[in-house]
Amino acid sequence: MCESVYNMQQRIWFILPPMQEIYYRKKDPGYIPLPPYKKGCQPDARHVMDFIYPNENAVIYLPVNMEKNRESLVFRLAHHNSNITVYWHLDGFFAGQTRDIHQMALTPSQGKHVLTVVDEDGNMLTRKFEVISK
Repeated sequence: MCESVYNMQQRIWFILPPMQEIYYRKKDPGYIPLPPYKKGCQPDARHVMDFIYPNENAVIYLPVNMEKNRESLVFRLAHHNSNITVYWHLDGFFAGQTRDIHQMALTPSQGKHVLTVVDEDGNMLTRKFEVISK
């Protein structure tokens, strides 16, 4: 337990999963997200962030442009705290970081890949996907 029961406050709060929250906020300006968790009291990463794209085990076709270069794939992540920094890794290699808008354009090679995101609080998610081309 990360806090004494005597110091806790009980409140009723409308909570949505990260992916639903990102769309609901656009329609309801009165929506109030959860306040940040106390350090050391973070919930499971799936309750804080979730991939919007790609889906788990997605098979993705990346087209080739007129110059015969493969197009980029835009990965999207929903996070309860958009002001947090998220670090992106593709197949174990650092690919970049985002803040505010969590989107990352990458050009993975053909084959199976693992995308890992880690926020500055240490929450981590992974997503497996495959890239095909003709």
